[in-house]
Amino acid sequence: MNWVAEQIEWLKSFFQENKEGKASSRRIIELAVAWSFIFSYVRVAILSQAMPPIDIGWVVMLAGILGLKTADIYFKNKTNNDNGKT
Repeated sequence: MNWVAEQIEWLKSFFQENKEGKASSRRIIELAVAWSFIFSYVRVAILSQAMPPIDIGWVVMLAGILGLKTADIYFKNKTNNDNGKT
C-alpha cells in the first residue's frame, strides 16, 4: 500500500507548481492540452498505420503554451532581479 501512496504523491507533483503543494491551473491546462494532442495523434497514427503531419492548430497551441511558460519564468526572474536592485 505504501507504493500506491508514493505513486499518487508522484502524480500529484505534476500539478504542483509551488512548494505549498497547491495545484496550478496553468499546469493542469498545459498537461490537458498535451495529453489531448498525444492521445489524438497516436490514435490517428494507429488507425492510419502512418505518421500524419501535425496540424498547424496543434503546433500553434503547443508552441503558445511553451512560449507563455517561458515568458512567465523570464518576467518573474526579471521582476525579482529588479526588486533586488532598489
